[in-house]
Amino acid sequence: MKATWRILSSAAALLMLCGCLGITKKHEPSTVYAPTLAHSTAASGAPLAWQLLVDVPSAVDPLDGTRIVVMPQPGIVQFYKDVRWRERMPVLLQSMLLQGFQESGRLLGASSLSTGLRGDYALHLDLGDFQAEYRGATNPTVVIRLNAQLTQNASNRVIAARSFSWEQPSGEIAIGTVVATFEQGLNNVLPQVVEWTLKSGEADWQSINAKTR
Repeated sequence: MKATWRILSSAAALLMLCGCLGITKKHEPSTVYAPTLAHSTAASGAPLAWQLLVDVPSAVDPLDGTRIVVMPQPGIVQFYKDVRWRERMPVLLQSMLLQGFQESGRLLGASSLSTGLRGDYALHLDLGDFQAEYRGATNPTVVIRLNAQLTQNASNRVIAARSFSWEQPSGEIAIGTVVATFEQGLNNVLPQVVEWTLKSGEADWQSINAKTR
């Protein structure tokens, strides 16, 4: 009986210690959101003779993760409870951009920079904003900002740079509506990035070819 009591006492002490150290079962978000990109509108135009590599956008914490960021007040960063993005947002952005370039049907090739495949140009992006902000209104405003640079791989020269931004109040406070607003923003910004990249790359490509004729 004494041995049994010692075992139970040791187990209780261990449970108390684990509780103090925060060793508990990890809680996984119950809802995963995967925003989709509508079919690219950049398909109109002649096929282009160059290839593009798309890098994973750079981002700092907390924009570099899967959690959906909300700012209840300026300078205060929180996360929506029990929800997350399907992948880290920079990886998701790269995937959606590659989809846009590939569906445009205009490039000779478009692939991830990490594949090691040959490319004439590389698209580098910095994710500056991707959060919902409360600005004194009942519903949050979704804010998206991407800074883009297009480089020529042969010379490692920046041939074009531009910032893309979008803001839109969500129609409701509900997370489903907020996520739909994020998706609306992505379908506004990413096609602009695709079109700008195609135009900037082609202008440089034509300039190079004109010099070699």
